[in-house]
Amino acid sequence: MVEWLRSGAVVECDNETAVELARAVGWIRHNLEWAGMRINEEKSQWEDSQAGNESALHSRCLQQTAVRMEEEDSRCTEVAPSERNGLAPELLEKTGYMLKESGRGGFSGERGAMLEDLERELSRAGRTDLMGVARSALEGCVASSTLKNYSGADRARRRLAAACGLEEEADLSLCLFVLDAMAKKRSKSTIATAIAAFGYSRGEDPKESRFGPILKAAMRTAARSVPVSSHPKATREEVESILRWGTREGAGAADLRIAVITLFSFGTLLRPSEAVALKREDVSEKSGVGEKLILGVSVRSAKNDQEGKGRTSYFSLGPGSTGRLAWLRYSQFLAERSAAYLFPSINSPDTPVKSNFVRKELTRACAAAGIDRLIPHSLRGGGASASIQEGASLDQVQKRGRWRSADGMTPYIADSIETQGGTLSF
Repeated sequence: MVEWLRSGAVVECDNETAVELARAVGWIRHNLEWAGMRINEEKSQWEDSQAGNESALHSRCLQQTAVRMEEEDSRCTEVAPSERNGLAPELLEKTGYMLKESGRGGFSGERGAMLEDLERELSRAGRTDLMGVARSALEGCVASSTLKNYSGADRARRRLAAACGLEEEADLSLCLFVLDAMAKKRSKSTIATAIAAFGYSRGEDPKESRFGPILKAAMRTAARSVPVSSHPKATREEVESILRWGTREGAGAADLRIAVITLFSFGTLLRPSEAVALKREDVSEKSGVGEKLILGVSVRSAKNDQEGKGRTSYFSLGPGSTGRLAWLRYSQFLAERSAAYLFPSINSPDTPVKSNFVRKELTRACAAAGIDRLIPHSLRGGGASASIQEGASLDQVQKRGRWRSADGMTPYIADSIETQGGTLSF
């Protein structure tokens, strides 16, 4: 229906028909958005079937569907003027295809009004060139990954509002989205992101609005009622298996690369987004006790590093270890290619690999190494659990893994005698 409307098939219709068509299109797009988010949450949780092939097929289909949805989303959001001319004006407005000419750049409410006032004042002063700086300042006050999450959440809220015939900027649209998310058993993080995104764009605290009590209650209820899925924790033995496979005779460059990604993710508790963003200059080497090689990995901007201060985590490689051999060979590979990124594309050295690609490569490595399937966060959780088992405190592991709070770290820690500080004796 979206393609049919965009084709210009409808140029005139009465107002009632326009409303119904707009509502139908809105619901279709909202449900596609919701399905896409569910795919992103669930596509990594397929367990291998006895045959081993069925889950791989499912995973590939899910990933292809997610890619198609992302492409369709960009086409539906960015509509060329020639395409918009084929639709009746009232239909364009109700389906959300009208471009906003207010110059607010994604901001609304008090923050949007403030930007409009600032633009008028700067215009009188002859310095409208500073508007871009002002918007950059507002956007730069949060991490880029957070801004991306805000954008996705705000898009989903607007689409649901349009589907229900509500004003996209009304506080009711946020309340509607939150209640709809609860009805669909979405996680607390989904609800929290939607609330934070709405507050960021408007410069107001949604929890202080007329629907504030409902939003606060929704946060508490979602935290209790929506179960948190726990991913498997990688063990040292599993990481060692991947390293042996990646450094075997005849191993390709891609095999060695995913082996080193596994090593770094386990050793410094990297998030997938942190791993793919690393550059060669972010890794430092120094000698340790007993001929150990200590690697320092500087994470320039973690997901929760809103101020962009960066953090450095360390791990060591013993003499003659498989990990040290993998790093030595991989360092030579990087030097030969003059790559800027630590984990570049094989065919394009100036381009880093993507998080989704790392997930697929790790699945391939696990199958080839003969171990159970792991996901990138399995390495982060496994490294955290191993650190505690070897004597590190919870506070030390929290710093090493760049967690903002102990609550955020808890799901990554495996239950064991060591991680619980031993046993209580009688």
